[in-house]
Amino acid sequence: DPKNSHFKVVKRIFIYLAGSTNLSLFYKENHYFKLASLCDVDYAKDRVERKGTNVGCHFLGDCLISWASKK
Repeated sequence: DPKNSHFKVVKRIFIYLAGSTNLSLFYKENHYFKLASLCDVDYAKDRVERKGTNVGCHFLGDCLISWASKK
């Protein structure tokens, strides 16, 4: 199972690549070209002030292309 530390490293790589115009990522070729977005909000930890955790990720086919988390 991926851990938060794994996602932090992947996010750091994407930030680095965004600043490098001469580098790119290659994904395997397939006919399954579907963009999917998933998100989750958890307010159970703080019901009074409604502070919680927001998590979201985007997949292109089977490949994770972005991930974010905010408290």
